[in-house]
Amino acid sequence: MKFNLPVWNGVKSFYFKQKIKNIEIKSSKISGIYIRKDVNFVDYQKDYTHMTPLKWKGYIKKIRDNKTSFIKENIKHAGECLEIGAGDDFNIKTLKWKNYTICDPFIEPYKNKKIELIKNFYEKIKFKKKFDTIIMFSVLEHTNKFVEFIKITKKILKTNGSFFLEIPIIDNQFIHGDLNCLLHEHVNYFSKKGIFNLLKKFGFYIENFYFKNDTGFFRIKHSKNKKYFSIQKSLPNLNKNEKTFKTKIINFKNFLKKYSNRKIVFYGANNGLNSLLYTASKRMNINKKKIFIVDSDNNKWGKFIGSINKRINKPNIIKNSDLICVSSLSFYDEIILNLKKSNKIINLNDI
Repeated sequence: MKFNLPVWNGVKSFYFKQKIKNIEIKSSKISGIYIRKDVNFVDYQKDYTHMTPLKWKGYIKKIRDNKTSFIKENIKHAGECLEIGAGDDFNIKTLKWKNYTICDPFIEPYKNKKIELIKNFYEKIKFKKKFDTIIMFSVLEHTNKFVEFIKITKKILKTNGSFFLEIPIIDNQFIHGDLNCLLHEHVNYFSKKGIFNLLKKFGFYIENFYFKNDTGFFRIKHSKNKKYFSIQKSLPNLNKNEKTFKTKIINFKNFLKKYSNRKIVFYGANNGLNSLLYTASKRMNINKKKIFIVDSDNNKWGKFIGSINKRINKPNIIKNSDLICVSSLSFYDEIILNLKKSNKIINLNDI
């Protein structure tokens, strides 16, 4: 599977020229997990700014609330807690813990004496103690050494400890050709079956899990001869999925052509919409006067994505539109609820 797509680095306060680079994906040695074949042109160990921004208060806070709620529903106290790739202090402020260790080479200093900072990469550390709770949110998709990460976690998790993992799951996005999942900052792509295969390989037992917004949430324990959960689901087929993505690109172009004289509002200023508009613009002249982009995150209002010189608006302009297209497909249900099921809505999966 190979595509030439713009590099997503969030939105900016000015219209900008974006980089265009290959994303090529192949199967890994673990069934159901897929890895980037092309050379990663950005060294994220040196340039953290390319990662999707973490500090916006809108939808990202809701996602984080889901993560911490999942932890608190499964344990009352984190005890000796280790978080890999914390990014900031969101979980520290939310969870109850005895001592907190953060492993993140880019983390800012903390004054709290009970917080130990390890400014290094996870695979390079020789830990001197084991932990009651290990948290790994939005990490495995960014590292070339995801197998090593699980291997290390197995060694330093206490016998009765809990390992909390959150990771994007690509099954539905690959089936529907949702370009939101194709990110240059992601070097690994996990299917439901793939993540189960990886954890089983290291004798981990998934005690609890759920899937929401194309994301998997897992509470993981040492196996202790328990039965493993199994996923009765076929694996993604990269050749078939590539055709699906290409068909979506063609259908999107035809959609813009068909409705070129109607006011179209796209709900969700995101990577998927940015990629679709870029690929469409390579094949046709887009009527920019009739296209509008809105987002529920007020931090994006007035800013730009790289593929079209149009400011991102508040959602209130929707009432004067001819068509509303939901481009944030992982949050389609929430967006529809907010829009009170308008009869003018089009799901990009249906294009």
